[in-house]
Amino acid sequence: MTPTDPQLRTALDAALQQIRATLSAVSARVSENLGTLSQSSGRISERDLLNSTQFDLRRNIGVLQQVFADELGRRIDQELSPREDAKRTLAAADWQTLSLVDDHEVEERMYSDRIGQQVSHACEAELRELAAYMGSLLKTGRADEDRNPLRAELLGASLYRAIESVTQPPDARKLLARELGAALAKAMPECYTQILRGLQNRGVQPVVLTVRQFDGPGNQLPGINSAYATLSSTRSQHGDLEPSGSSGSGTVSSHSGG
Repeated sequence: MTPTDPQLRTALDAALQQIRATLSAVSARVSENLGTLSQSSGRISERDLLNSTQFDLRRNIGVLQQVFADELGRRIDQELSPREDAKRTLAAADWQTLSLVDDHEVEERMYSDRIGQQVSHACEAELRELAAYMGSLLKTGRADEDRNPLRAELLGASLYRAIESVTQPPDARKLLARELGAALAKAMPECYTQILRGLQNRGVQPVVLTVRQFDGPGNQLPGINSAYATLSSTRSQHGDLEPSGSSGSGTVSSHSGG
């Protein structure tokens, strides 16, 4: 599968538009909710934080939506690129480089993961089904949630990167990560459902999960039965102990005679 596959690209573009529309509605709703929280807050410091964060979000809401869409699109393209590229990048980084992670990167990863987990937990069934359709589009032959280019992990990372473009204070970013993350998690089940419906309308068929058997030494060993086979065998043996016409048949006859 290549990133330029027409069916895949069309499906992902439509999905990205659906997700972008969902974030647009979510961000507007969160902006209003911040004002409501501010009015009900009894602490001055908390009220100031809510007001300033709402101001930043309202002023930069278009930036938030655009950065989110661009970042998610970039990450989707990265997912579709050959896996060898990622392996080479990781291999090129030495341990000293990997250990020099500043607090900002740790914070970004923490909040990104938290948002992704919220979405993932809220959309378990939808993501499981979507993985089967993506397995078909990606020609992997299996439903692999870790290969799904629309998985919750990428949404979380893209959203927090967008949050960073909206406001600078750490407390404000933390607040937006909490509010936007919770709101997005609540909205994504319906969004994923719409994406699935779009794939079905395009005639995309999900991969069929099958159990593959491989030839090997273990397959040639005699006397290895499953629990079901053993139970069936035991039942058959017990039935053979009763001669024909006794027990069960006699009972039927007596009832018939009655």
